Amino acid sequence: MSDKETVVITGGSGFIGTQVSKTFAKAGYDVIVIDNGNRKWASKDFTSFPHDFAQQSTAGILEMFKPKTVVHLAASHVVPDSIDNPGKYYKNNVSGTQALLDMCVQHNVQNFIFSGSSSVYGERDTQEPFKEDLTPNPMSPYAMSKYMTELMLEDYNKAYGLNYVSTRYFNAAGADPQATNGYTQEPASHVMPILIDCAMNGKTFNICGSDYNTSDGTCIRDYCHIQDIADAKLKAVDYLNNGGESGIFNLGSGVGFSIHDLISSVERVTGKQLEYVVGPRRAGDPSYLCADTTKAKEQLNWQPQYSLDQMFEHSKLWLDNKSKAIKNK
Repeated sequence: MSDKETVVITGGSGFIGTQVSKTFAKAGYDVIVIDNGNRKWASKDFTSFPHDFAQQSTAGILEMFKPKTVVHLAASHVVPDSIDNPGKYYKNNVSGTQALLDMCVQHNVQNFIFSGSSSVYGERDTQEPFKEDLTPNPMSPYAMSKYMTELMLEDYNKAYGLNYVSTRYFNAAGADPQATNGYTQEPASHVMPILIDCAMNGKTFNICGSDYNTSDGTCIRDYCHIQDIADAKLKAVDYLNNGGESGIFNLGSGVGFSIHDLISSVERVTGKQLEYVVGPRRAGDPSYLCADTTKAKEQLNWQPQYSLDQMFEHSKLWLDNKSKAIKNK
């Protein structure tokens, strides 16, 4: 790009957002980050505003930098917490996003790249990879908030001409391949860092339910590396800029892994044997979530690059580097 195009990324200092910000910057974009989260591990490489994306001050940022595209990652995102605190999820993920959409329309933003979620599919009778035209069946306020936002995006596209892509990703995982950034939330809520911590530190892992209607009784999930997600969001902007039709795209590996598959992978990567116990199911968890990614491959020209073992390898390397950095401070 000869003249740098500006992109505003909400949640651009988070687990996925940092990788997205780096990927857009590498592609030649001028990246502006809005993120009110933990700044301890935030990159210093971008112009950053530490506030809530739904605040009116975001309008000032849009007026100042005049981005053609907003990439929206900021959200409340823990399923069990959404069941206990639904108001927080509807306020942040639905009302907050509506406020952001209104500001985008007012300031002539053309493209809106949304972080959807595989959780909208919920429990199904089939265990075939899910296509985007499957009727949603959200089982938690978190999932419902993501589905409601997609409905808003469709309406804003029809009424105001705001182009959008919703990337429904299936369990973001991994870390930067060079281990410069990755998962930082404490305590961890994602399964990969929890598994790595248990394997490396002799802790017992808790399997949440072994009575699902699956091959080994544990829930099955598809996983997508954060670099693959970042690449897809970049390709989504190119797709819209080239006249692509607004819509929803699944992002995943196309392979479903059980909890026992994850345990085998973390044992291969760490060289440690993992101890585990079986506990009750976690509320709001469907038995099977796996992506059919045909649409993203054909229309976005996107292809996932990283295997499950590589996701664990990158996560472990990042967590090792993070631990060393903490000890050296």
